[in-house]
Amino acid sequence: MATIDWPRELAPQSSQLDVAYNDMSFESIFTNYQQVVSFPGAYWTLSMTLPPLGREKERLLAATMGKLRGRQNTFRFRDYRFLPPSPAGSPVVDGGGQAGAQLVTRDWTPNSVVLRAADYVTVNNQLLRITEDVMSGSDGRAILPLNMLLRASPANGAQINYLTPYAVMRLVSSSNPMRRQVGQATITLQAREVF
Repeated sequence: MATIDWPRELAPQSSQLDVAYNDMSFESIFTNYQQVVSFPGAYWTLSMTLPPLGREKERLLAATMGKLRGRQNTFRFRDYRFLPPSPAGSPVVDGGGQAGAQLVTRDWTPNSVVLRAADYVTVNNQLLRITEDVMSGSDGRAILPLNMLLRASPANGAQINYLTPYAVMRLVSSSNPMRRQVGQATITLQAREVF
């Protein structure tokens, strides 16, 4: 299995990047009281529509789809509307064995707002979203509040990609038809995060 970068030249005209949470609800038959339990295993879903493509971009799209070979290979997708924060150090995971919906990190620029609510980070090839502004301490440490549970505990010292975060995606279907016109092609793709 190979992982490729989705070409920037094929930026979507529109896209929807959502999280499918792994939760379960229980409802009392006597009181209708609900209890919701959340588990690791949430994943991103992607629906993107490319604009009409000229001949050269159509060739690039056909080559990219050929590299993916349906669902066999995967691709790194970046949210094209994401504006990266200003560089704030070279952060890494601070301590192994972490689980849950927060991550202790180090090596940020000290005493700074290093991430803002809704920023993305990628750790262990898992795309995560920050739920509150994050301020680093005087020692360069910061705790990241996450929108989902960590699927796997990252190693101590694992890099935190906050400037070019991505999700590793796989096409949902092995067949992704292109609607062709003279010199143009459009396509809508469905994908889900791989883990």
